[in-house]
Amino acid sequence: MISNVLTLRQSSAICLGLLLCLASIGCGSGGPKSYPVTGKVTYDNEAVSGASVLFIPVAGGPYATGHTRDDGTYEVKLPIGSYKLSINAMSFPNGVESEGVSTLPSKFSSEQTSGVTAEIKEGPNVVDINLPKDPKFKLPGKKAK
Repeated sequence: MISNVLTLRQSSAICLGLLLCLASIGCGSGGPKSYPVTGKVTYDNEAVSGASVLFIPVAGGPYATGHTRDDGTYEVKLPIGSYKLSINAMSFPNGVESEGVSTLPSKFSSEQTSGVTAEIKEGPNVVDINLPKDPKFKLPGKKAK
């Protein structure tokens, strides 16, 4: 019985040691320092909710995505640098993912055609994105203005 208790204690100590070792490796500062970026996405001056805002570094490297809340605001952390952005927003009128409809003109869904850029600097950054109205685009469920 005593040998089982010692084995359990030894196993616990080994597991705890491994966890602490892994945590110290995983929490290292291996990458560049990131800074908070907040903003609001609007289309024709109306908040865009449920959008994905993709920040793609011009110099290459990993990208980051922020998601807008009901009021169009988002937040993300990014390293210093220049970024091209793509913004995607979908609605699912029938609740079926395969029947999703874009709620923004398609040109905004690619960093190559969106025309939206951001320059991230040291410290807090605010990147508000006001997407201009496309007179040819009709929002699902709304009449064109």
